[in-house]
Amino acid sequence: MKLIRLTERLIPTALRGPRALVVGVVGLVALSGCSVGAYPVDFFQEMHYSPSVRRQEPPIMNVPVDAVAYRGFSMPESTLAAPPPYDTMSAAELIAITENGLADNPRTREVGRALFDRNCAMCHGIEGDGNGAPLLVFNFPEGKRPADLTSPATTARSDGALFAVVTNGEGTIDPPEGAANPAAWATLTNMPRFEKLLTTEERWAIIWHIRGLQQP
Repeated sequence: MKLIRLTERLIPTALRGPRALVVGVVGLVALSGCSVGAYPVDFFQEMHYSPSVRRQEPPIMNVPVDAVAYRGFSMPESTLAAPPPYDTMSAAELIAITENGLADNPRTREVGRALFDRNCAMCHGIEGDGNGAPLLVFNFPEGKRPADLTSPATTARSDGALFAVVTNGEGTIDPPEGAANPAAWATLTNMPRFEKLLTTEERWAIIWHIRGLQQP
């Protein structure tokens, strides 16, 4: 009760009710514009950009001197089946690659599934059929909804083509009417780029998992 009374004293009567709702919505939109994610307005924050330690949290313990370094899912460079610098290849060069650059084994499949569930299932669905959570919230325009990764069209694409999509993103985002800087929107992709968020091996592992989802 004391908190309610204090709130009533601090908030003028004129700002309560409908006006307060409008002010609140405008404030949330303004704050979302301050996000550091991949898009000007993040409807859901990307986990990759969340700080590990926030303000007023105690400092973390220093890593022991004799600790073993941890790198991703313990997939060393030697697990790559071929040495080409995939991240420097053009889209046309990647599309021409017909075989996955990572050797297929149970560990690769396990890592691919874990990475897919964490980074892709949000939009594409846990089964890769495109029925992710955003469909429950947003009304996607034609051609903008998350792709069905199990469709014949996606299945027919080469491993390199799928790798190129995961690496460079795909699709375009139309700038909103009256946008102050339309050119900035032109640099964004409908699907985010994962080139700097996942290693080369991790992206190839996701392709192996996608191929598994495409199996009848």
